[in-house]
Amino acid sequence: MRIGLIFTNDWEIFGDGSGDFWEIQYKPMKQILDLMAEHNAKMTIMAEVGQQFGFKTISTINKDALKISDAWEELITNALIDGHDVQLHFHPQWLYASYNDEKWLLNNNKWAIGKLQENEIRRILTQGKEYLESLLQKVKSDYKCNCFRAGAYYIEPSENVIKVLRELEFICDTSVTKGLISDNYFDYSNAYSNVLPYFIGNDIKFKSEADENLIELPIYSDISINSNALKKFFPKIYSILRYKSLIPDDEIEWAKERDRLKNIRYPKENRFYKQNQKKDFKFYFSQIIGKQAQQLDYDYIYPTEFIKIIKNIYNSPDLKKIKNKDLILPVVASGHVKDIPNTYNIEKIIKLLKNEFGSDIVFLTLTDAVNYFQINKEHFTKN
Repeated sequence: MRIGLIFTNDWEIFGDGSGDFWEIQYKPMKQILDLMAEHNAKMTIMAEVGQQFGFKTISTINKDALKISDAWEELITNALIDGHDVQLHFHPQWLYASYNDEKWLLNNNKWAIGKLQENEIRRILTQGKEYLESLLQKVKSDYKCNCFRAGAYYIEPSENVIKVLRELEFICDTSVTKGLISDNYFDYSNAYSNVLPYFIGNDIKFKSEADENLIELPIYSDISINSNALKKFFPKIYSILRYKSLIPDDEIEWAKERDRLKNIRYPKENRFYKQNQKKDFKFYFSQIIGKQAQQLDYDYIYPTEFIKIIKNIYNSPDLKKIKNKDLILPVVASGHVKDIPNTYNIEKIIKLLKNEFGSDIVFLTLTDAVNYFQINKEHFTKN
């Protein structure tokens, strides 16, 4: 068994509509795409189209917005030409957004696509799919927008979203991270798998025994006893206890700069998902110790830990029946260019992956992975 690593990136400005497009979105993605070309790797851009629709709406009266919307299109078009992938991502708070005094005002009542009315869900997904296909089929005639990730992963309750995804001939969702929980929005603690793709029935979390036409490619999660407090204040001790790894100082310094810069660009009091977090005794105790899921996030996992996690995948009990077969296991990693100061972390991850695994790691796009799963589905879906 080899691992097919899928670098996905939720390409967007901040969740309240703030942030300099050029600094936190355009420039870092250009740098990452250059890095990918250097290492013969691939990126799947989960293109947040709600934001793009907002900028296009005001572009007739705002020259800066016109430049932004044109540059947005130029970047994803060139990315597709260069062999990367572009798929749909949408934060519904951009529905009915307004722009006043050079500031976006978003609708936080529309934060979760799963809580919208079915007609609103259909409107979002139809507009997003048609827009990306109209734009990108100009340069790649067989391009299909057929994979989706919900904004902030808020796809629950999922039944109506799944219904519309099927209607519009989407073939993949990648919103689920097994073990991840967000108060009042989703609970993926009992999702089918943290790594195996699976056919979706009427609930995004659970595997359908039928050969359905919609699959879930979960974002990989490392689930174990965890301490966020220890990780924050004593990262070296944390990593030794959890991963039996010693984190180099350069990785820790980069993470500190990442956090420092994000707190300036996007203060915690502006983050809607933080405002709705229940901070009771249970919450604080869980920060000290508790069983938690950690996404395979190449912006927040130290490169040394990332390699350990990939090694641990081979020992997953879910993979007993396939790890000795000549198969490629698709493993989804996530990231957000808006959060990073530079490409140091992902570059070191790629270099370490090549050194440690060689040809046992291949880099796939989301479309590559879905196509591979469809051809080899009997190996992944047998009980």
